[in-house]
Parts: sequence; C-alpha cells; structure tokens
Amino acid sequence: MIAKSEPTTVVALFNLKPEYELADYRSLSLSVIRPGMKKMPSVIEFRDFAVDPNTMANQLSDWQICEVIQITSVAEFRRDNAVFPGVEIVDAWNKVVESSTVMFMSDLSLNISAHPGQ
Repeated sequence: MIAKSEPTTVVALFNLKPEYELADYRSLSLSVIRPGMKKMPSVIEFRDFAVDPNTMANQLSDWQICEVIQITSVAEFRRDNAVFPGVEIVDAWNKVVESSTVMFMSDLSLNISAHPGQ
C-alpha cells in the first residue's frame, strides 16, 4: 500500500461538449479551476494542457484536454472534491465536459504494492 506521505498523480483526459471551444475551457480554467485547485489542501500541483491532435503513432488523439494533478492522497482529494471549492470546480467542469477518463497514478520508482485508488 502507498504510504500517506507518498504523493499520487491524477491524470484526467477529456473532451468538451460540442458547444464549447478550447478558449471557453481556458477561460474557465483561469477563472475557476486553477484558483480553486490552489485552495484545495490535497492538491500539491495542478497543470492543464491542450492535447496536440497528432500522436506519436501518426493517429489522431481521442482527447482535447489533459489535466495533471499532484495530490497528497486519493482519499484526501476525493474529500476535497466534495466541499468548497472542490464542488464548485466539479460542477463547472461537468457543465463543459462531454467525455472523460480520470486515472490515479503511482510512481513506479516507489515501493508500491497496490494501486493508489485502493
């Protein structure tokens, strides 16, 4: 099991609803998401990126945007998403996001015996 002191990384890949553009998400990120993430005790670092549509395999990516979030623990991050400002971020995010996958990642250089979400 991951020790409490070992941070976890969250990777969220998502697409916007057809009525929203990347500029809309950027505005939302700068006004709500980034400032809110900075206030969440479980968030160590937050970064979001526009995904280049071209992949290394010369295929088109299935995703438009990627968020990479360094967190203290999955349990603490889930807790923070259920209260202000996390709930405000979740509500705003769900209004613009059509499809997504959110993954919890463990650093393979650490001595781990279970996935971070367990």
